[in-house]
Amino acid sequence: YGSTVPGKGTNWVIRGTPQSCQADPETIGTTQYACRGWTGSGSVPISGTSNTVSFTITNDSAITWLWKTNYWLEVVPHGGGGVSPGSGWYGLESNVILTASNFTEYTFLRWSGETNGCTLNGVQIMVPMAGPRRIVAEFTGPAIIVKPTSLVFTNEVNSVVAPKMIAITNASVWALNYTIAGDVFW
Repeated sequence: YGSTVPGKGTNWVIRGTPQSCQADPETIGTTQYACRGWTGSGSVPISGTSNTVSFTITNDSAITWLWKTNYWLEVVPHGGGGVSPGSGWYGLESNVILTASNFTEYTFLRWSGETNGCTLNGVQIMVPMAGPRRIVAEFTGPAIIVKPTSLVFTNEVNSVVAPKMIAITNASVWALNYTIAGDVFW
């Protein structure tokens, strides 16, 4: 996987020459192969947990890069809130715990997206990374409460208030439709 310096295969160097080796990740779509360390022989130290190593060549040597698979987790807050941690690369078989946080006057509603196999617990979700995923945290808009102070009917002895559809628009977020339901008799 990835690209290495020096390149894969046999490389000829002069004895006593300092060497710097590294392995860079390779990304294919929503899958990433990243170096998690190396093992060495000869002049290369026995092992390490980074994607770089430096040493001086004194004899025949070899390095074997160790790779791990990461998958992309796309985290999408929808509406009035955020999610922590955010989108990123997470290791195969890791469990990522996401926490939704609503903005003032908003309410966390639910988790949606690729939630199969996930453990949901209110504002938290544990996401097992067996492959790439897209998880959405849905938030409801602020409550709009309309309380009429009076209803006036002119020249009506027996009036009926029929259900009517009204539209309430908050230009920055949503257009909402409400029905005034029920009959009121006088």
